[in-house]
Amino acid sequence: MTQFHTTSPQSSEPRAAKRAVTYNRVSTGKQQLHDLSIPDQIAQNRTFCEAKGYIVLEEIVEAGSATSTEKRPRFLEVIERGLSKPAPF
Repeated sequence: MTQFHTTSPQSSEPRAAKRAVTYNRVSTGKQQLHDLSIPDQIAQNRTFCEAKGYIVLEEIVEAGSATSTEKRPRFLEVIERGLSKPAPF
């Protein structure tokens, strides 16, 4: 994985940039009517990450109507990856 660095304003020492993976999901047509469609979520997540100084490494999309976490394989994958060491994001 590529390591990104920025320079701290107080020092010339590089520090790891903040990295993120976004998770985008809708389960119902009703959610889409309230600007929660996948494209809207992706755009909102990109805007948020940019404003907070995060580098988006990946945008995960999982469409479906599953109500239990166990039925969301991409969500579980993101959690597992996020908890690995060293932390990828």
